[in-house]
Amino acid sequence: MQGGSDEGDSPWKDALDRYLEAALRLLFPAVHAEIDWGRGWEALDGELQRVVGDAEVGRRHADKLFRVQRRGGGEVWVALHLEVQGYVDPTLPRRVWIYRYRIHDRHAVPVANLVVLTDDRPDWRPGPFEEEVLGCRERLEFPTVKLLDFEARRAALLTDPNPFALVVLAHLDALRTKRDPEARLHSKMALVRALYERGGDRQEALALLRFLDWLLRLPPPQKARFDDFHAHLEREKNMPYKMDFELEAEARGEEKGLEKGQRTLLRAVLEARFGALPAGLSERLERAAGADLDRLARRAAVAAALDDVFRDEEEPPPANPSRA
Repeated sequence: MQGGSDEGDSPWKDALDRYLEAALRLLFPAVHAEIDWGRGWEALDGELQRVVGDAEVGRRHADKLFRVQRRGGGEVWVALHLEVQGYVDPTLPRRVWIYRYRIHDRHAVPVANLVVLTDDRPDWRPGPFEEEVLGCRERLEFPTVKLLDFEARRAALLTDPNPFALVVLAHLDALRTKRDPEARLHSKMALVRALYERGGDRQEALALLRFLDWLLRLPPPQKARFDDFHAHLEREKNMPYKMDFELEAEARGEEKGLEKGQRTLLRAVLEARFGALPAGLSERLERAAGADLDRLARRAAVAAALDDVFRDEEEPPPANPSRA
């Protein structure tokens, strides 16, 4: 789950898959109270891609679609679209509206749109979508939550038994320590210690450790110190929450073999779409690893030009007009 930057996609999706009930309980308590959790829920990721795959997309952390049941709702289920938005985007309200009507058009069920804002701009709060023409008016309001707002609740989150509290804290620390590896090291130590203090289910703890490891990635000097701290903490608490041997083996070398195959496949896709790669871009592809390689693969599927695939990380994403 570890990636090369604070951006990413799969770990957020995994966290929502595993902790949907806990996430809504923490982030959207009013919505949580309306759902019949005893009837379970179902992730509809493939369906989401089929419904909205050609809508305008940006550099978000995750898009998820779930089938849930409202309390007292009988057999009519609700499509719950949850978007984790990672950067300031004035077009967000319109995109949420597009997703809403496409999901409703396909399934003819009520649709709930929720947005989690994970950017570092406290002043950005998207408003509703509004459109008026020739006397016809449409307005869509949707619940949003800003993770930065949870900074004031840090002390309470550290002791909150809700597993998603650690996910929120990890994200806040990732933003706060983006350019300070020493501060990030100490933040990661504090969060992992808090995880061990909770105890509980081993698989849940492993999942949280993997998310923390991905989001709070450390340079080699700090990583070595963290590994020593982690080993000491396991001995102290007598709680072996380290990665299973399959993940340890992957970290030691199997991941390199997987990445080699991913590069080969990605090169074939790029050359099929855009022709032979220039020398500089070919070298960059060979150097790509971890989250950088995953990012190139995601871009290769939707980019209109080769430059869009290899754009610098700090560049804004290219504008793709919606074909809604």
